[in-house]
Amino acid sequence: MRKERMSLVLTVVLVAMGNVAIGQESLKNVVEQQGFAWMEGQWKATTDDGQEIVMSYQWVVKGHAIVSTFKMGDISAQGMIYFDTDQQQVKQFSVDSRGRATNATWDAQDGKAIAKTKMADEYGQTTDVAVAYSKIDSINMKVEVYGLENGRLSEYPWFEITFKKQKE
Repeated sequence: MRKERMSLVLTVVLVAMGNVAIGQESLKNVVEQQGFAWMEGQWKATTDDGQEIVMSYQWVVKGHAIVSTFKMGDISAQGMIYFDTDQQQVKQFSVDSRGRATNATWDAQDGKAIAKTKMADEYGQTTDVAVAYSKIDSINMKVEVYGLENGRLSEYPWFEITFKKQKE
């Protein structure tokens, strides 16, 4: 009798969890609705001083998350971008090769995908920043780094660079 009750409880829990998951909007739906599906894939850029930067965005978990990677010299980071259904917000959690964890929230503004986060310097001082991604054409993307003032992008970017999409 005990096994039957346990089996029944497990079945009810699994069905309830399945129904909740079916009703949730996926990250893929949000990305497609906002017009940012073009960001999927691997991107490469070279800074003025010859430093190569490689970023990639790959779908996982049936369109519910994106794994992001970043590499520039000795620095690398990997993160997960997902849609928080409770807060109706796209969020990101990343860890870099120095062991630092960062959180970001993503928004769309003026045709740009914008990740807002805090950047820490070597002394632990934090600055609010936004990284804006915009499509130039089918193989080029512009990435701009802005300061944030009261949650708004500064008038001009602190830095900008063009990335080229890499063939798979």
